[in-house]
Order: sequence, then C-alpha cells, then structure tokens
Amino acid sequence: MTRYILSRLASLPLTLLVVSILTFSILHWVPGDAVDVLGGENLTEHDRARLRKEFGLDQALPVQYIRWLGNVLQGDLGVSIRTNRPVFDEVMARIGTTVELALLSILIALVCGIAGGALATRWRGSWLDKAIMSASILGMSIPNYFAATTFILLISLYVPAFGVVSYVKFGADPLANLQSLLFPALSLGLLAGASFCRYFRAAAEDIMRTADFVRTAKAKGASDWRTLVHHVLPNSLLPLTTVAGLQFAYLIGGAVVIETIFAIPGIGQLMIASIGQRDFLVVQGCILLQTVIFVVINLLVDLLYPLLDPRVRITGAR
Repeated sequence: MTRYILSRLASLPLTLLVVSILTFSILHWVPGDAVDVLGGENLTEHDRARLRKEFGLDQALPVQYIRWLGNVLQGDLGVSIRTNRPVFDEVMARIGTTVELALLSILIALVCGIAGGALATRWRGSWLDKAIMSASILGMSIPNYFAATTFILLISLYVPAFGVVSYVKFGADPLANLQSLLFPALSLGLLAGASFCRYFRAAAEDIMRTADFVRTAKAKGASDWRTLVHHVLPNSLLPLTTVAGLQFAYLIGGAVVIETIFAIPGIGQLMIASIGQRDFLVVQGCILLQTVIFVVINLLVDLLYPLLDPRVRITGAR
C-alpha cells in the first residue's frame, strides 16, 4: 500500500509539468496580451513596450515559461496583472466556493442516481424502468448551461423573489447561501446523477443476475427490497465510487459556465475574467490547482477500494 501511494504521488510532478507546458503554450497562442487589454488604445508604443518589459512579456516564450516555473517551484505563482494581488491569494479566495458547489452537486447526483437506479432495478423491465432509463439518457445529453438557463427563466417568471443569481457567502447567512447555490447545484447534480443512475442500474442488474449471495438471500425468503438494499447496494458501490470521484473532480474544474451564468464568485468565474483580461498567470494557477485536486481525488478513490470491497488489495508487488 505504501509503495503504491508513493508511486502515485511520484507521478504528480510529471503530470503537473505536462499540464503546465500545455496550458502555457495554449494560452499564449491567444492573440494579444494583458497590456493590449488593460491599456486599450490610449497607450503609446513606448508605454506598451515599457509595460511589456515590466511584466516580462517582452521575453521569448521559453524564457517566460522557465522563469515562471522557477517561481512556482519556490511557491510563488506570480502576481495578477489585473488586480495586482498574489495569484495564490486570488485562487484560494475562490476555491472554497467552487468546492462547496461541487459537494452540493455531487450529493444531489448520488441521491438522485442511486434512488433512480434502485427503483429501475426493483421494477426492471417495467414501464418505470424504461421511463427512468430514458430520463437518464436525456439527462446525459442535455448541456449543463441549458439546464442552468432554463432554471433561471422558470424561476424569474414564476418565483422572482427566490433570487437565483444572488450569491450569499456561507459565513454571512448559511441558509441564504444554500438557497443561492441550490439551482446551480441542481443544474450540475441532476445531469451528473443521470450517469450515476445508469452505472448503478447496470451494476445492480449484473449482481442480481449472477451473484450467489442474491440467490441465497431469496432462498431464505428475503424480499426484493431487502435483497436490493442489504446485498446488492453495498456491492454496487465499487464501480459507483470510481464514477463519483471522477465526477467530483470534473465538477470542480468544469463548473466554469455554471458559475458564470449564476454569478457565483468561484474559481470558474475567476478563470473567465482572467482569460478575458489576458491575465494568464491567474489562469495557469487555477489549472494547476485543479490538476492537483483531480490527481489527489483519484488517489483517494483508489485507496477507498479495499474499504468498500475487502477482496481488493492494493500492493506494490509486480
């Protein structure tokens, strides 16, 4: 187990290096830079050259990258050109909101997905099973921004006092904070729950069809619900854990559009604003943090396997 964890952690620097190179290269293919955006047409060529030299934008891209990487290795992500604040402070001030939104979304996804999959498995082959599976396919096909704009339209028309685009911090008012994150979380969680529903339905169906302990439970007179809850559900958690871990990491990095639509001051909205202002240091800091979170979550999911299924053993042996 220890060797496995160390080997996964050892791969993190290489992953971050590759991601940083790709991110740095792609961002600098975008026409213009921060001086062009912030200065507009009021700056002379002399002022532009002076600002580019001050920000280090006059150097070749490999030189800029090596200098930035050296600062990152020392724990310095740079200073935001847009706000003149340290990038680390900018990112850490926003990441809590994004994680809170992702946690609420994954909770909604798990509850809806497991409940829908359990109902479909219990009455498999019936009209309810077909309706739930059709709804899950529809949910997997709908973009989250479409669900978000639909929520905003319906609430603004029928319940305008709810205020779907007025974010409130958790420390200011926990109940209002939950209210402000409810519809953004539903926009993400319901669609993610559609994939959970299908995964759970497939895993549960396979277990009920092939597992010996299911036949033994039924032979002892256990009801279908008892068999499903006490025997099938615990054994279906292993594949669902993998999907949940990946979905949670995706929600942290992929909630950019939802945060923009609902005006949530998370890391996604920060990235959109920074891209528009060509504040590439902030964008690179956000992507590096998301990469670390993604790798760590995948490692934690792997470590949960032996707890969920004692038959699984993670070793470093070949």
